[in-house]
Amino acid sequence: MDISTMIEQVGRTPTSTARLTGLSRMTIQRVREGTSVPTIATLRELALAAGYDIAVTLVAPGDPAAAVAARVMYDSMLATSVAESDDVAQWVARLKRHQLTAPDEVLALAGKYAAPQHHPQARFFAPRSGFSHDRLTSAVNSAGVTSQGAFALSGIAAADYYLFTSGSVGPVVLWSEHAEAACDALSATFREAPDYQPGGILVAPAPPEYFVDSLTDEKEHLTVVSPIQAALDLHGLGYTNLALNVTEGW
Repeated sequence: MDISTMIEQVGRTPTSTARLTGLSRMTIQRVREGTSVPTIATLRELALAAGYDIAVTLVAPGDPAAAVAARVMYDSMLATSVAESDDVAQWVARLKRHQLTAPDEVLALAGKYAAPQHHPQARFFAPRSGFSHDRLTSAVNSAGVTSQGAFALSGIAAADYYLFTSGSVGPVVLWSEHAEAACDALSATFREAPDYQPGGILVAPAPPEYFVDSLTDEKEHLTVVSPIQAALDLHGLGYTNLALNVTEGW
């Protein structure tokens, strides 16, 4: 339920809403119009008056805008992303407040804020017995092709590609413009799981910036994210050493 709907449920007029919530008419009007960011206390009074309550829970971040912000900081070609997105601009400001100087430090921080396994729309598939890592990666790439939209592989699949072999077992990440279609294709072969599978498959929708500079290797029949996106995702997944190896020499 959005705030405007909740306010409508409380009272038909600003006066009646103010009376039921104990808030001023001016506060209610500003919150309704979006010109003021309500405090938790204000939201709770509105919720209680509407017959609800609010529970605040800390969760691990998984905001793709954080990764886009880091890419913007090192790629002038993506500068328009800041101008077009308040979320990205806010993340650029947050990252800069940490006063980090080394690019690897910025990528590590942004990667944790944009961790793929915590993406709010991520879906997970368990590894299948008898499937080698290469076969699993190929199946995920095929699902991306079948989805008929922009897509790119990341996670261990990208590490294996850029490092020739990572020597690590880990998730294959599929960023997809049409994530639902990709999941439909995968579900014919793999069992969907309720939780993150460290050795399985992760599928999630991604903003267009994630696909910038992705690479398609026709010989390998593989499309992978750019090195910087691979590093961000690997940091978020907890594969710090692999991420640093991908960006070594930058």
